[in-house]
Amino acid sequence: MKSIVITNNIKEAEVYKNAVSVIMVDLEREGKQKRQAGKNTWISDHTMDDARKLKTFLKGSSTELWVRCDFLLPTDKLKVHLEEIVDIGVDAIMVPMFEEWEDVHRIIKWLNNKVRVIPLIETKHALTTIDKYSVFENIDYIHFGLNDLSIQLKSDFLFDVLFDWRFILALEKLRHDGQMFGIGGLMPVGTGFIDSRELLKYHAYFGSKGFIVSRGFKESINNSSGLLIKELEVISRLLEDNKSIKGIGDLEELKEVLDQR
Repeated sequence: MKSIVITNNIKEAEVYKNAVSVIMVDLEREGKQKRQAGKNTWISDHTMDDARKLKTFLKGSSTELWVRCDFLLPTDKLKVHLEEIVDIGVDAIMVPMFEEWEDVHRIIKWLNNKVRVIPLIETKHALTTIDKYSVFENIDYIHFGLNDLSIQLKSDFLFDVLFDWRFILALEKLRHDGQMFGIGGLMPVGTGFIDSRELLKYHAYFGSKGFIVSRGFKESINNSSGLLIKELEVISRLLEDNKSIKGIGDLEELKEVLDQR
């Protein structure tokens, strides 16, 4: 299971280094505060220099460095922005808030295979035209961002997206194709409004292979690498236990929790 931590903090990175799959610096700014107004979501203050420092810090470790780019910048500024990220030597660039899959293809061509590109599906159009992803090469992982996607799908609650037929069709498509993907974020098991035990059944059924370590997750481990490793082991074990789930009917308990909130 690919675990992704968003941080620009070297002290935090010391906890996550060699324990999580990815540390990601978040440079997305353009339009985010306006579209997520009132959603209690976090707006990053990360910088390009933070990515440079983390690249040096992570040298020789098993943890990759990704950067979420500021995709909604004007085209000329976006090209410069992407080139600066590539020059840092990151392992992958995550592309948020794209509408057209052709935009992802355009970035792949610009970067000329210098770095992997990770599509972050956060718009209704990208979700409902997901068939188009398969014409592009070099996409080894796709992630679904539930905050913006829930806004675009006009969901009353973040996790209502999980039972939206458009979302389910997209997951079925990727599962059928054998495409690696991940969904949203997770809290430690036994915490949060939706227990991660139920969410992990969903991940297991659809074949999700990744999640973002939530702010609550980070707070709960209190900068303890021991607690982090323990929580990640619990998640891995629950995913293995849930491999026997055969039908979406087995997710009824999660659906009931959402219906009763």
